[in-house]
Amino acid sequence: DKKWELRSDDLYQEFRRLRTAKLRNSDWTMLEDAPLNDAQKELWRRYRQNLRDLVADFPNLENINDVVWPKAPGE
Repeated sequence: DKKWELRSDDLYQEFRRLRTAKLRNSDWTMLEDAPLNDAQKELWRRYRQNLRDLVADFPNLENINDVVWPKAPGE
């Protein structure tokens, strides 16, 4: 009789891994020569900040599927 046990450290590690991947995939938007106008860059800047702030929104995360990821501009 094995009971599944939540390991919060592993859960937050996976959460941060997914968040970091989303940040990494949008790094190009902050480059000086990115093919975006100022308004588009601002949308991407806000999106990236929302990703960084996301950890505080889920202090008692119990399931990675509970995370409500911000939508990237154009999604």
